[in-house]
Amino acid sequence: MKTHGDIALFVIETELQYLASLEIIKITSPEQVIVFSYSESLSQKLTARGVDHTYLDRDWSGTLQKIIKLKRCLSSVVNKLRSAKPFSRILLHTPRIDQIHQNLVIHALQRNFSQVPLRLRMVPDGILNTIVESTDETSKVSLRTRLRYLKYLPFPDLKYHYFSGCRIGIDDPLFDVLYSFSGIKTNYPEDKLRHIDIAIERRAEPKKKKKALVIGQRLLDLNLATAHEVTTISNRLKLEVERLNVDQVHYLGHPRSSNQEFNNGYKVIEEDIFCAEELYSKTHYSYVLGCTSTALINAKMLLSDSVVISVGMDTLYQNRTDKGNALRYTFESAGIVVL
Repeated sequence: MKTHGDIALFVIETELQYLASLEIIKITSPEQVIVFSYSESLSQKLTARGVDHTYLDRDWSGTLQKIIKLKRCLSSVVNKLRSAKPFSRILLHTPRIDQIHQNLVIHALQRNFSQVPLRLRMVPDGILNTIVESTDETSKVSLRTRLRYLKYLPFPDLKYHYFSGCRIGIDDPLFDVLYSFSGIKTNYPEDKLRHIDIAIERRAEPKKKKKALVIGQRLLDLNLATAHEVTTISNRLKLEVERLNVDQVHYLGHPRSSNQEFNNGYKVIEEDIFCAEELYSKTHYSYVLGCTSTALINAKMLLSDSVVISVGMDTLYQNRTDKGNALRYTFESAGIVVL
């Protein structure tokens, strides 16, 4: 009797998550792979590179439009699986399950493919993964959380998967593997933790001139910092860049930021770069600077002989010292200079 293999679904939103997906596919070799992107900008980059994927539009305003688009997204996921070859297990790869557009996929798969085992696998998502903590305490789902999703009760295909423990879901029993990039400290349970490398070919040019790269970060759009805090960090970064006395200073903005956080008159990288990690493979930088971007940790991994400097972490986390201290430990453990 012929047995069927696994089908791996990747529901992702960032360039780094896509690179992680490539490495996961490489080391696990699932029989079938389907990639879904919740980001329009990521989808455009994947299309330009000829990557077969499905874009899930979550650009909505108002409850009614949100419900309509969520139903469309879930329908796209289910229809993709129905058109696939037979499979014996579904492996859903996602960066987190606390956001509704990621969470609802779980029940949609359970409802439509009830005879097939479903396992969840965490895709690395950057800084968030370094500061969340697993907990042995079984915390009950709050009344506030349940009330938030009451509006979906009339729609059986929009059922929220409630979970307890860690706020992004790593303690949920459906997760059997939690991936993390090598060299990054996490609080994941050891029995579920699996380390992966970044799927980037290291082919940087020989060192000719001393170059520095300043990494931007999406802070203002997400209300993660005030304009004053961003300016303060930007000015501190500029002082550090001047102290380094390099020949060239480049700036790489966050791909989804509508602002150029930390750009203080530097030369902006405008060529078609998929992500910071790809830039590291093409250009050697003696120094890489930023605040708390995951791209700093990855720079240390990919440019091991470069000096990577984090500036302004104390400003960004001045009212959340516990998270700031955890992040400092993670960065310093990776060999990053924290100022």
